[in-house]
Amino acid sequence: MIPWELGSLMTLVGLGLAINNLTGVIPASFGNISSLRYFSVGDNKLMGIIPHDLGRLKRLKFFEVEVNNLSGEIPLSLYNISSMSFFAVVKNHFKGTLPPNIGCTLPNLQEFHFGLNEFSGMIPGSFANATRLQLLDVSSNKFYGQVPANLGSLPDLRRLVLENNSLGNYSANSLDFIPSLINCSQLEILGFAINNFGGALPNSIANLSTHLTLLLLGGNHISGNISATLENLVNLTILGMSHNLFTGDIRASLGKFRNLQALDLSVNTLSGKIPSSMGNLTRMFELYLDHNRRNYGGDNGGIEIEIGLACSEESPNKRINIGDVTRELQHIRKAYLDVNIRGQRNRFT
Repeated sequence: MIPWELGSLMTLVGLGLAINNLTGVIPASFGNISSLRYFSVGDNKLMGIIPHDLGRLKRLKFFEVEVNNLSGEIPLSLYNISSMSFFAVVKNHFKGTLPPNIGCTLPNLQEFHFGLNEFSGMIPGSFANATRLQLLDVSSNKFYGQVPANLGSLPDLRRLVLENNSLGNYSANSLDFIPSLINCSQLEILGFAINNFGGALPNSIANLSTHLTLLLLGGNHISGNISATLENLVNLTILGMSHNLFTGDIRASLGKFRNLQALDLSVNTLSGKIPSSMGNLTRMFELYLDHNRRNYGGDNGGIEIEIGLACSEESPNKRINIGDVTRELQHIRKAYLDVNIRGQRNRFT
């Protein structure tokens, strides 16, 4: 347990208790440490709520309670700490909605990690006012409605992670937020898989940042052909488009993704042949094309895929369930997002 007596350390600037086996609750007495700027208790076994008293820490810059068994709602007073730059509550049992003016009350916010909880409501458009925002992760919650199109006004945005919610309305305009993202020249990760997005991919996806390494849009109702304009995203390492309504053939231009390591086009209605150009993807370690309507032949009438390109050996019925896609996304989260949190702990200490 965390001793409540620590709340009497009135000159404390940083408190780091992450990655232990601490149990019990977060002491409300911590709200008395008015000098506190760094608060990290993630990766423990804490339970209960976040004490409202912590909202009195007006100098707080780093707040991290990820991977615990905390529940309830985030105290509104925490959303009003204007100095906050790093806010992480990933993988707990928090619920409630985000304040509509969150981007105005947290103007210095740089990273917002709220994935794997039970938050609901709409994603506030006021995030666009937090002009220093680099990472916005609200995945695996219960958010719904349209994604704010003004997120494209965030010049430093690097990671936008929206997977596994109920965003969109299956209509053609549900992807209208994508054109605005072409202004995010530093964007590296874009994930909006397992939602309710529909319609065709906007052609403007070709103008997304060339820094983009991970693009996940599987588990939606996105239709049309696989856009040839994707070939402009030359630094992609992971491209997930499974469980959609894509038709037509696999573009030979996909063979230009020399950095691609994983490609998932399974569970669509694609047809035609596997282009021989995919043999150029020598860094590939995962390729899923199962559950499509296709002639599984190469350009010369057989499967001629060179070293570095491997089709899944799994039985297709092991991957047909969308829950499997969710687990794959969580694995990707661990590789790309959780590591970032740990790195930030070191940067702030």
